[in-house]
Amino acid sequence: MRLLFLLLFFTNTATLFSQPPKFHGKPSMIEEASYEVDSITGKQDINPRWTLIYHFDEAGRLDEHWLKNPGMARRDKIFNSHTVHQYQDGRLWKSTEYNADGEIRETQEHLYDAAGKLIRIKKSGVLKKFDQDMDVQTDSLERIIWIKTRYPKSDLPTQFTTTVYSGDTLAVSTTRDSSGNLLQTWTHRLNQYGDPLEIVQTLENDSVNYRAGYAYRYDTAGNWVERRSGIFSVFRNTGRYTGSKEIRRIVYPALHPDTLSAKHLHGNWADFQYGLELQIFADGNYLALTNGQRNDGGAWTLDTQNHRLLITGKENRETPVELNYRFEDGLLILYRSGKEGEFKMVKLQGVNGN
Repeated sequence: MRLLFLLLFFTNTATLFSQPPKFHGKPSMIEEASYEVDSITGKQDINPRWTLIYHFDEAGRLDEHWLKNPGMARRDKIFNSHTVHQYQDGRLWKSTEYNADGEIRETQEHLYDAAGKLIRIKKSGVLKKFDQDMDVQTDSLERIIWIKTRYPKSDLPTQFTTTVYSGDTLAVSTTRDSSGNLLQTWTHRLNQYGDPLEIVQTLENDSVNYRAGYAYRYDTAGNWVERRSGIFSVFRNTGRYTGSKEIRRIVYPALHPDTLSAKHLHGNWADFQYGLELQIFADGNYLALTNGQRNDGGAWTLDTQNHRLLITGKENRETPVELNYRFEDGLLILYRSGKEGEFKMVKLQGVNGN
């Protein structure tokens, strides 16, 4: 029975975080590949252990996704799946997961009250004893803060999970049985993008059963394009650390420079090759830095007709420096071409001025 509880705990990993992932900037497609990394040597496998492909509808909502595991193509259909997400009144209604043969493996339904708040989640699948019927409460930010989980087709006991948030950077979820006995605690430490920096699971005796740490590299829209992780799991790895690296290729809807306005430029820009940074402010001023040290500052204007950013430095030069701009895969780029090639800067935050 304890092994069954551990399996449920691990696969349910604090249910509030098992909802479809959220992305920034309305991408149209994301391909995510995961590679195993040796925790001692740092050597990365050549071939991915699995690949996720996300497709989005015209409203920017997750439409469907595929999980592909080439090493388990026929041996285990669970690790090769296709999930379709359906929406009603702008809210997620139903997710259906199919195995590699197109057979339904699991469905998840979301039910809402008259005000549009999520109140219930129902999961059903091939293994009926793992079917779940969950009553849910959310806060004003639509985050799940309380779950009552029942297993209607098995004798597994009812569980109660409460989540307490500390701002936007910490969430602690505790699960208890109907007698109030503590079963497990999940602690999520999050960064400014809402992605976990650390996830820790402790059991009722305060022993750590699972711990994962993450580091990221982000694109200008605020979606991570590289994630490195180190995971310690008693259940999965008999008490040892494993490492992985995930790489994302993100495609955004085509944008045109003519759609650009001044607010799209506000924020920080960087050229990592030369250690240059450009801070563009809404008041029409800018600050330029090299390796973190100020080297110039002044005013800037936008020439939308010719797709140029014009900056006037501290010497009040008569001829402003010109930086052209364009979109690459939906990301905004400032660039200047010369004899030595192209100088290019990318925006460190989203292209919609926030």
